[in-house]
Amino acid sequence: MGEVCAEYAISQNQYYKWRDQFLAQAHKAFETEHGAQRTAKLERENMKLKSLIGELTIELKKSGPFG
Repeated sequence: MGEVCAEYAISQNQYYKWRDQFLAQAHKAFETEHGAQRTAKLERENMKLKSLIGELTIELKKSGPFG
């Protein structure tokens, strides 16, 4: 690795820093825009459903025998 870093005039520490950053975000490097949009849409839908479940749970508690 030292030879490659010397060839491109970067320190080994810099190489390992870049490598670690890339590996931490590697899934984003290969994600398509369509995939990102789909993920965002599913996350919004998930939040709406969780909110609806919460509202229904509250209504059930109000109308139940202990509400």
